Amino acid sequence: MKPLLPFVLAAAAQTATNLKCKGCVGKKDLGKKAVRKKHIKKNAIRGKHIRGNAIGGTKLGADAKPAAASGASSSSSVALTSNTPATILADTITLKTAGTLHVTASWTWAAGPNGSSTCAASLDSTAIFQIPSVSTSNITGSSVQESGSVTAVFEDVAAGSHTLRLLCRSNDILETIAVTDASLATLFGPGTL
Repeated sequence: MKPLLPFVLAAAAQTATNLKCKGCVGKKDLGKKAVRKKHIKKNAIRGKHIRGNAIGGTKLGADAKPAAASGASSSSSVALTSNTPATILADTITLKTAGTLHVTASWTWAAGPNGSSTCAASLDSTAIFQIPSVSTSNITGSSVQESGSVTAVFEDVAAGSHTLRLLCRSNDILETIAVTDASLATLFGPGTL
């Protein structure tokens, strides 16, 4: 009788080419760190493959983390002239990826009787009329101070450097209007709302 050992070795050395096996390899069959980035095809892992709350903020890449992108403030007084937008505050930010900017600005107007002015938050523009978010104040009576604020949301902002501005203009040639105590804050989020 011939020994079985050569037959066993020959069978162990063959590679199966026609296996159909679904679910026969589980996580217990894989060693730690056996599957790495280079083993996973591009776009193979989708949201449905990730357990809820499995990826927290500390595991996100820098491009995916929402973060306060910018902020500026000033107590200087800026005088306004009729129909000419003045830059009260400007702040340049650099985005690593495209996303949405949520901008909030506040200020104090100081004017004589019957003064009127308009302020807006802008993105990469110095034209106040192109901005949809505008706050207008009509000051009546004696010289007064009045607070104002405006919020703007800019979607689909491309990656790169952008300048955010608080712009104000006087609506009245006869009145002297000044803007002071201004602040500008921006929150960035990747993607769209």
